[in-house]
Formats: sequence, C-alpha cells, structure tokens
Amino acid sequence: IDLRVQIVDLTAQIIDLTAQIIDLTAQIVDLTAQIVDLTAQIVDLMARIIAFPPTFL
Repeated sequence: IDLRVQIVDLTAQIIDLTAQIIDLTAQIVDLTAQIVDLTAQIVDLMARIIAFPPTFL
C-alpha cells in the first residue's frame, strides 16, 4: 500500500511538472513572437531612416 501511495504521489508530481513545462513553453513562444514583432519594427524604422534621413542626423 505504501508503495502505491508513493507511485500516486510521484505521478502527481510528474503531472504538475509537465503542466509547468507546458506553461513555460507557452511563455517562451509568446516572448519569441514579441521579439520577432519588435525586430520587424526595428527593421521598418531603419528602412524609413535610410529612405528619409532626419535632419538631426
């Protein structure tokens, strides 16, 4: 009986850890999307600066 309790407990811990990994992966994907979006904005801004040099440069 004690071994069964330990197995159930361990299984619960594995499920919890898996859920945390999935959540973390989702956060990484979201952050990566934000980085890609920001990079696109920077590239767009650089293209505008090259095309129309501001007077202060």
